[in-house]
Amino acid sequence: KTAYEIYQCDWSSDVCSSDLELSREPFLSLVSNDAAAGADVPSAEVIVAARLRSQLRGYLARGKEVAAANGLTIERYDLLLCLLAAPDGTRTLSVSEIGRALHLQQTAVTELVNRAEAARLVRRTRSKADGRVTLVVLEPDAAQQAFRVFESLRSERTSFLDVARDLERANPPKQ
Repeated sequence: KTAYEIYQCDWSSDVCSSDLELSREPFLSLVSNDAAAGADVPSAEVIVAARLRSQLRGYLARGKEVAAANGLTIERYDLLLCLLAAPDGTRTLSVSEIGRALHLQQTAVTELVNRAEAARLVRRTRSKADGRVTLVVLEPDAAQQAFRVFESLRSERTSFLDVARDLERANPPKQ
């Protein structure tokens, strides 16, 4: 395929995805060959960035489906995954830490935690080190729920990361 044909491809189709997997290594040479032939072709970086955004949209859409199949909204799954990934392994984070991780304002985090707590996915506790700090703790059953969603999204995560690596190769660091 020419780079232009790859660019024009419907990124969500399985056929295109498999075509792209096969053309991954010679991808940059396809773009330079098309450019040398005088074709009006977007750069490799632009093409791969478009693939990355498409993969991201697909990953997010699939995540929403899988979360729903496991009894979670995507927002609650994001919260549970954030707690699963707590750096100290406690599955506990402060409201501020959750806000930073999820790029949400504190009021939005509070509402999200309120709904998750009502659904018995998390519980609140006070920090022993600083009584002013509210900590959110992941409940064990909710951890299992979140992990099922996480495992179900493995292939989508892998595909997304592959395209992210392609973008990095198409845009090497400037020396």
